[in-house]
Amino acid sequence: MSDFITPPGHVKFQAKMLATNLNATIVDSAVAYVEPGGGGPAPAHTHEKDHLFIVVDGCATIRVGN
Repeated sequence: MSDFITPPGHVKFQAKMLATNLNATIVDSAVAYVEPGGGGPAPAHTHEKDHLFIVVDGCATIRVGN
């Protein structure tokens, strides 16, 4: 998976930016492969923009708020 990176604090998580500056509504697009037991950093973090998650195989837990 060339061009994929593991963001700081993430485990079993590979991501790649697909496009940036798409328009005023959609800022960017990325794809991520998350292995079982993988995910974002602990403690939880926040982002300034909304995210859309699409799981194509298996299941995922997305934590929102507390």
